[in-house]
Amino acid sequence: MTSRVDAATRIRTWLAPAVGLLGVLGITGLRVMTLAGMSPSGIDGGNWLAFGSVERAGVAYPPIVPFLFSQLVALVGPTIATSVAGATAIGLPAIAILALATWAGRPMVGVFAALFVIASPVLGEAIAWGGYPQPIATAAAVLALVALAMYIRDGRLQALGAFGIAFAVVAGTSHLVAVPTALAAVVIVVAHLRRSRTTLLRAIRAGLVACIPLALLAPTYLALFATLGLASPSGSDVARILGPYWIAYPAALAVVVVAALFVRFGQIGTLTGRDEALVAAAAAASIAWGAAFVASGEPRLLYDLPTLVPFGVVALIPVAASFAMTRRMRFGLAAAALAICTEFVGSGLSTFPTQVAFYHVMTPGELAAMRWLGNQPMAADQVLVADRAGVPLGWWAEGLIGHEALYASELRWLRFDTERERSRTANVLLYQSGFPDSASAARMVTAGFRYVLLPFGSAFGIDSGRPAAGWSVAFESGDAMILVPNASLSVVPSP
Repeated sequence: MTSRVDAATRIRTWLAPAVGLLGVLGITGLRVMTLAGMSPSGIDGGNWLAFGSVERAGVAYPPIVPFLFSQLVALVGPTIATSVAGATAIGLPAIAILALATWAGRPMVGVFAALFVIASPVLGEAIAWGGYPQPIATAAAVLALVALAMYIRDGRLQALGAFGIAFAVVAGTSHLVAVPTALAAVVIVVAHLRRSRTTLLRAIRAGLVACIPLALLAPTYLALFATLGLASPSGSDVARILGPYWIAYPAALAVVVVAALFVRFGQIGTLTGRDEALVAAAAAASIAWGAAFVASGEPRLLYDLPTLVPFGVVALIPVAASFAMTRRMRFGLAAAALAICTEFVGSGLSTFPTQVAFYHVMTPGELAAMRWLGNQPMAADQVLVADRAGVPLGWWAEGLIGHEALYASELRWLRFDTERERSRTANVLLYQSGFPDSASAARMVTAGFRYVLLPFGSAFGIDSGRPAAGWSVAFESGDAMILVPNASLSVVPSP
């Protein structure tokens, strides 16, 4: 009889996370199909490919996503790579939340939280434009913070090792997540510090472990922050990114912080060590991300909230359960959670195709043109790439050509000072120098350009059969045109 009871308990314990994982994988499959197309989806995928395959002067980024994405592109091509990378990036935070909830003994809550994350329209937008590093790093961040809280509390070396690995993934994936994660780790340590030599030694050990990846990545981070421009926040960023119910996100984070204070200084004494670690990690993350957003005004930090809020909800369940609630109240809360989750999943999945279409800026013809350029002999900065409606297609061109290029763009897309300066030069050459007349061709020769790639939408009314004097059409796909300036033209001063 006892063995049957134990078997039934194991089934109930693992059935919910198994179903939740199937749900996450199913929605991930839908994401893959939506991202699939005849050309790569998103804008920033080209940026990660360029970071992973081209030496770019004055620009640096943590290496994990650029390396893995460039290897994936080499293996399956850029079109499939963007679908796989996007679906993986949005699936990992959901799996992390489900794993933590199961580890804490509340797998059913984890199922709802994971579905909330995987179907989030906010994360859907980030994946649509190619923001893979942030969701991946946020998934590792919540694991790192829980592991750190467990180690500071109990001193288990397994927890210290888990923290070190997870924090290394964060630091090697996204600076936007690494900074608030480091701040949250400091909050956890400070919250646990007592007049105890043992706790202080644990904090020092954890700090030394965290310093290992930071030391290895120091050249990258120094170069990154030396050239990275400041954010240009807008008062509408919060509502635009988080949607009409944006106030629910900061409100939820505030509740997590208040609950943590209640646990720390109140009379709740029934929580397990795992519960306390979850509460401490969730509260520290809420404080750190809130402080980082207020201090920097960086709107991209808002894309992490659809992971942090469900994480906080998972942490708060035992705190809420410590209050006397009737069976009817528990049923009402469960019904409300089911309704919210259902509406959120439906909204996220129905919105995603529109988000993908909006950020799907490259056409098959432009992809063919970039591949053609990749087969031509050239050196760095010999290709000038026009933008598509202000979007920097030059990121994709650099990655697929294998050389640094000069590309036009609206400056709001560019965050590195050196990149913005180079783009200003490209904007002048294409839009303020009489292009595509013969004088502009001479300027291109003087500047050292061999090819000018024009997306169809920015073809300047050029007739491929009769290009302007000084120009020849080297390639045309219907969606794109590649012009070559006549090298015999007399040199004129660059603008």
